[in-house]
Amino acid sequence: MEKKLLKQPSKKVKLCGIKLPPIEESSDCGVKTILDIDPHFYTLVDGRPIRSNKSINKYKKNIRDIALKRTVHGFLTDEILRITKEIDTERKIYSTASKHFDEYHHSFDKFLADDNDKTIVIMRKSDNLAKELSNQTEEHKQANFELATLKSKLQYIDETFQILVSFQCFLHRAAPILWQEKNNINLNIEQMEIIAYESDIFREVNKNLIILRLSKYPAPCLYFASPEQLLHVFDMLEKQNLNYLLVTEELNTEKNKFLKSLGFLKNLIHKELDYIQEKVVLV
Repeated sequence: MEKKLLKQPSKKVKLCGIKLPPIEESSDCGVKTILDIDPHFYTLVDGRPIRSNKSINKYKKNIRDIALKRTVHGFLTDEILRITKEIDTERKIYSTASKHFDEYHHSFDKFLADDNDKTIVIMRKSDNLAKELSNQTEEHKQANFELATLKSKLQYIDETFQILVSFQCFLHRAAPILWQEKNNINLNIEQMEIIAYESDIFREVNKNLIILRLSKYPAPCLYFASPEQLLHVFDMLEKQNLNYLLVTEELNTEKNKFLKSLGFLKNLIHKELDYIQEKVVLV
């Protein structure tokens, strides 16, 4: 297809508001088509009927689309090249890291192989220490149980001793006075704590202090040799108390008679005094 070029008068061109000098036609300027820009432009539609389109605007739009597509293609190609380069860099980093990992793994295996005997010795020692700790824990529990048992027994002995001392004082008071004076019995015994319980269980018990506190108590000495003697004394005390009550009642009777006679005598004396005073006044 041949196109006839029409000679148009030169005119000034405006670009972005700037006036440019007119374009002069060159006598040796040839006709350029799209094949000069893109030789493969018609290869995609080779053998197909092409609709005739003589619009210059359509032609410009096609040129613009081609430039835009090529620009996008260039951007995508650059992005692909960048991603490929990053993948290559990451592969190099991964290869280096894998190499270092293999070296460290080999070194660690060698360290385990060289230090295996020491590790076994340490583990055996650790097991022995764990068993020893378990045994000591059991011994500690047993010692605590025995300590609690001993404390309970000592407390029971101390309380029993205090009760026996109280009974001894009671029996001393029930004994005859002559026997008390003969044996120098102290009826006012001050009870004191024999065994002092402290929070420190590892502190040694002061045996001398316990012996000193026990020495302050008098030697055990009883008037009664059997319970029947005590019953006999209680029977005598009961009879004696009854006798005292009878005597007290008799004394109260005599006292009342004396007080009654005393009152009668006082009235009689007052009457006699009044009579004497009347006689004196009359005289």
